[in-house]
Amino acid sequence: MFTGIVEAVGTVAAVEPGADLTRLVVDAAAIAEEAQYSFSGVYLPCANAAVCQGLLRGYVPSAGVVLSIEATGSAFIGTATHPSGTRLWKFESDVGRFVFQTSGP
Repeated sequence: MFTGIVEAVGTVAAVEPGADLTRLVVDAAAIAEEAQYSFSGVYLPCANAAVCQGLLRGYVPSAGVVLSIEATGSAFIGTATHPSGTRLWKFESDVGRFVFQTSGP
């Protein structure tokens, strides 16, 4: 399946079936944080998607996604929601995966 190609460089966050197409959501911010860590040895915090785009080489925010990243030197937690969605997604680098989802705003 196509998702195997994406998983070679990232993690598939969600597969959202639709009437006309299926949307594949990849944790691009997590990939950008890991790239940042490989260059500098630290993760960077960012308050929102625009700040993340400025700090994280190669990160391009998805339209409408509300993103924040809390970081220490050796780990980060990224949180994302969308105004039209019903979930809050959280990625923790120390376990290397999405650890839970809860009801969003």
